[in-house]
Formats: sequence, structure tokens, C-alpha cells
Amino acid sequence: MYDIYMKKTLTVLSSGYIAFFFSERLFWSYFRPDDTPVELLITWLAYSISIWLIISLMQKYPITNIWDVIIIGAIYGWIVEGVLAITLYTELPISIIFTSLSWHMPLTILLGFLFILTLSPQKKDIYTVMLFLGVGIFWGFWSIIGYVDPDFGKVASLESFINHTVITSLLLILAIFLVQKNIPHITFIKRDIYIPSVILTIWYLLSVITIIPWAPIILIPLLFISFRKLHRKGKLSYTKSLWPPNGLFKKHQYFYILIMPIAAIVTHFLYLNLQLPVTFPGPVVYMFGLVIGTFLYLKALFKKNILPHQ
Repeated sequence: MYDIYMKKTLTVLSSGYIAFFFSERLFWSYFRPDDTPVELLITWLAYSISIWLIISLMQKYPITNIWDVIIIGAIYGWIVEGVLAITLYTELPISIIFTSLSWHMPLTILLGFLFILTLSPQKKDIYTVMLFLGVGIFWGFWSIIGYVDPDFGKVASLESFINHTVITSLLLILAIFLVQKNIPHITFIKRDIYIPSVILTIWYLLSVITIIPWAPIILIPLLFISFRKLHRKGKLSYTKSLWPPNGLFKKHQYFYILIMPIAAIVTHFLYLNLQLPVTFPGPVVYMFGLVIGTFLYLKALFKKNILPHQ
């Protein structure tokens, strides 16, 4: 029993780091002055509690296709921005989409937990290589958007970007290894939904409601609509789910993950040192994310639930 609890704890904390990486570290791209070790640790634990709920939901409900993952991703995004933070309520109505549906859903849940953690081990090596190459180029490009869009923030120096990228990527490799090693041996039960839900509710009441009393008017309908979609599908009978992951990374595939930070550093270096032109300013990237995120969620929400063999 003790061994099971240890495996589950490692899985939750490791999954929490994967979420922390794609939701936070990929977004900011460098260590900011207020990113103290204690602050980073607290943020990681907060993401771990959130993702504990998410991966428990993915095991409770039948996650059989990308549209199911999008619904789960939306729930995750609104928990991050509407429970852990108050970003969801700051610039309505656009804040409902950015960054919940335009970043957390597509990058953390779709990319991190579906394409990388679940599908990569089952695909040919070229898929994994191209996937991490694409993520790396995007990361390097995203890290310089602040340079062409002063409103976004200050672009990181090459040295600070390298330090951040190497450290966070090595920890990502460790987190993926621990999740894939432990998750086949554990099962998430109802208690694994209740415990993080209670913790998040208490945090919400103490840190969000005290600041924005009307916040539930926004958050509750969003979560209700998404949970209702999952619940209705859960009544159907499915034989195969995408979660938990069925395949494991082979030893040599872990080295492919290093392609991501290398590609990101090279992209960042080329722009800073060669002054390569960037044709997509920050606002265009934001708008693209808003449109894509909204489209994906609405399509997933209104897609008819059918059995896999139908």
C-alpha cells in the first residue's frame, strides 16, 4: 500500500511539473526577478494539485479522441486562470479565452499530455523528432516576441534564456520518465477527484472570492458546461481510452526531447545575433491563439458523442 501511495505521489508531482513547464516556463521563457525558489516551488505544487484533478478526470471519463482532450484542457485552463489566479475575470470577455483556451488547453494538455506523453511513444521516431523540433522552434520564437512587441515584456538575453531552457528541459525529461514509469501501476479513484477539488475550492474561497465576489458567475457556468459534456459521454460504453498512456518512451527517445531546447536556443540566438526579421508581431500571435482556441473548444463541445465502432 505504501508503495502505491509513493507511485501515485510521484506521478502527481511529475505530472504537475509537466503542466508547470508548458503552462509557465514555456510562456515566460526565462527566470524573472521574482521567481525565487520558494515561489517556483509553490507554483509547481499548485499546478500539481490542479493536474491531479485533471488526470483523475481523464481516468474516470472515457478519453477516446482529441475532442475529449480539448474539453479536459478547457477545464484545466479555467481552473488555472480562474481558481489559481484571477486572470479569468480581469478583461472580460476576452479573458475567458486568453490564456485558458489559447495557451493552457492547446499547449499544456493537447501538446504536453496528449501528443508528447501519450502518443509519442506509440509513433515512429520521426514523429517524435519533428514534434520536439517544432516545439523548440516555437519556444525560441515565442521568447523573442517581447522584442518586437514592447507591451509584452523584455526579451531574455541569450545567457538567461539558455540557463532557463536547459534547467527546465532536463527537469521535464525527468518528469516524463517518472510519470511513464509509475502510472501503469496505479489507478486514480473517486478520492483522487474529491481531495484536489476540496483543496482548490478552499483556495478559491480564500484567494479569489475575497477579491472578486462575483467570480463564480463566470467560472461555474464554464465548468458546468464542460463537465456536463464529459458526464454525458461517460454514460456511453467504451473499450479503449487514451489515458493512461499505453506506451512508454524507449531509452533513445528521451534524447529526442533534447532537440526541443537546442532548437529553441538556436532560434533565439539567430534572432538576437543576426537580427532576422519577424513578420508576426505579438498581437497577431495572440489573436491567432484566441481564434484557434475558441474554434477547437466549440467544435469539441457540440460534437456528437458516438461509440468508437459507429
